[in-house]
Amino acid sequence: MGVEIKAVASQLQQGLRLCVLHVELLQSVGATAAAWADSS
Repeated sequence: MGVEIKAVASQLQQGLRLCVLHVELLQSVGATAAAWADSS
């Protein structure tokens, strides 16, 4: 039982990390797009 919970917890952690990476990527893309739109 304990091992199962650990496996699920690590999966959640990995998913959370991916979510954070996606958000950071979107933010940087958005910032770049905004800067590009301003300059053009």
